[in-house]
This record gives sequence, C-alpha cells and structure tokens, in this order.
Amino acid sequence: MFSYCTVAQLLAFALPAEAVQNLSNLQLQAECDAASTLADSYLRGRYALPLISFDIELSMQVAYIAAYNILASRGYNPEAGADSIYRDRWVAAVEWFKGVQRQAIHPNVQPSPTGDPVLTFPQVNTAQERGWGYDGSNGGRGVW
Repeated sequence: MFSYCTVAQLLAFALPAEAVQNLSNLQLQAECDAASTLADSYLRGRYALPLISFDIELSMQVAYIAAYNILASRGYNPEAGADSIYRDRWVAAVEWFKGVQRQAIHPNVQPSPTGDPVLTFPQVNTAQERGWGYDGSNGGRGVW
C-alpha cells in the first residue's frame, strides 16, 4: 500500500504525540494508509495513479484526515477546547480533495504516465487549384 503521509508527518502536521501514545506506529501508519486510499478516490478522477511525485500539501491534507479518523475512533470531545479543530481540518481536507477533482485546486503532483500515444491533428495538403467549383448557375446543380 502506498501512502501519501508518514507517521512522522502525521505527528508533525496534525496530532501531538501525547494524543496517540497508546497506539503503535503500525496502527498510525494504517490510518495514514486508509486516509491515502480516501485521497486516491478523489485523485483518480483527475490523475493517473499512482502519483510519481507530490508536494507536502497533499501529505498535510492526508494527515488531517488520518488525525480525525484516529481521534474519532479513540474518542474525543469536539466541544472541549481545541478538539473541534480536528473535525474542521477533516472537513477542509475533504473539500480540498473535492476541489482537486473538480480542477479548482491544482496541487503540485506528477501523475503516472498513461501510455497513450501522442496524437496530432491530421494534416491535409492539396495541389494547386484547378479553377473548378460551384458557381451557383445551372439551377443549383453546379458546374464542375
């Protein structure tokens, strides 16, 4: 499974280490992987996957989704202090991915090559005009 977010990025961008001290790195990475799968469901509408490269903005959005999913399963109080920020970030991240899919947001990514041939429009060349053509006479039948 390919992930857009590492555990280190999750902890740097979205969650304090104290909030997940009872979870293993394997569990945290599984949440990052799940959030990356959600991201792919939006990205696949616009890009050939897997992405070859992407910038930190994509990792950050995935970290926000993973952080909310972790806290929602662990339990948190959205009415208490700063806890509401996790849901707000999750909503904003999902909206960000929707914007990418609609081509309203343009992240710095490099999609996989599609393998489609490069097609050009056909070229038409003609010889010199011979002076033939429709001149409107002869009852609409034309003179050729």
